[in-house]
Amino acid sequence: MQSDVGFSNLLPFHRTFIWKIEADSQKSFQINFANTGLTQIAPSDSCTNKQTYTLRVANILLGKFCSHGTIRSVTIRGHESFSLDLPAGQTLSRGQFNVSVVEKITTLAKISVTLEEGSLSSTLLTPNYPNSFPNNDLMEWYFQVPYNYKTAIKFLNLKQPTCLKDNTEVTYRNEGTSSQVVGLGDVQPEQKQGSFSLRLRNCQMDTKSPDGLSMKLTVTASPGNHLYTIVGVLAALVVIFIAVLLVVCIVIRKKTRDRHTGESVYNPGNTNIQIGPRNNNEGSEDIYHIYTPIDESLVYSHLLNNGDCDVYESYEILPRLEKKPTSDKGGNDITVSLFQSEQEHMIPNSYVEFIVDNNTDD
Repeated sequence: MQSDVGFSNLLPFHRTFIWKIEADSQKSFQINFANTGLTQIAPSDSCTNKQTYTLRVANILLGKFCSHGTIRSVTIRGHESFSLDLPAGQTLSRGQFNVSVVEKITTLAKISVTLEEGSLSSTLLTPNYPNSFPNNDLMEWYFQVPYNYKTAIKFLNLKQPTCLKDNTEVTYRNEGTSSQVVGLGDVQPEQKQGSFSLRLRNCQMDTKSPDGLSMKLTVTASPGNHLYTIVGVLAALVVIFIAVLLVVCIVIRKKTRDRHTGESVYNPGNTNIQIGPRNNNEGSEDIYHIYTPIDESLVYSHLLNNGDCDVYESYEILPRLEKKPTSDKGGNDITVSLFQSEQEHMIPNSYVEFIVDNNTDD
């Protein structure tokens, strides 16, 4: 907005600047205070710097506001007026607010509040406070809250009307979630999903009754309790660790099983080999194994199956070879078999001769 330099001769006097804004019937206008923000005060209060903003919708007082606060913008429908009271000696600075045309809203007005570090609470008043909110009308507040912050809402100085039709109610709506409707007299639910909107609906009142709808809203944001989030993350990590451990155990077990499932050519059919007791007593080196007996006919059967040798159906019993006679101590001649050992262990007189062909390519 332009400063009032051209009206320097009026500086010694108290001044009121009034802007009357008329929006198209299908549009609404928005007043932005992004640079400084506003704080709402009761009609009987005054601002510290004596600069007071007043917003009216027709004959309804939307509220009085001071510079610097959590209110970032006000959207109003219809034909409205916006005024700023300046005390004597002060000038209207450039860039304090700007006005833009936006999409039409269905409520009387929409006030946007930003709660952030250093300014996590705000106090708001219903239109016409302390007098009654308009009959059968709707008001909306939108609260922008840091992520993972919870917000508590309290209604103070609450006055409820005598309703002829419908009921007064409050509707909470979080972005991406369903709406939650509660009564004015109920405990207001804590909001845990960050930013949200609050809509106040008045009923069709009994105008003969002296009471109407009015209240003060206090909204406070605080860091949420992350205990459940931490517990959930730890539980997920435990589940992942157990799953990985099971997979590792299964892989190790499979590799161990595969390493012991090889089948020896001398043990077809994977015949189990039993390991006998081991005598490891001190002073004894007798370590032995007991193996399951194996059919002798299977020992060389792999050679026959692979065609690595020639099989002869007939065989010749070679004559028994004799060693040169020897003499005993008494000088008598003794005939000893060629294959007879000194321990008198004999091999059979007959044997099968196998001739292995070593001239293969292998």
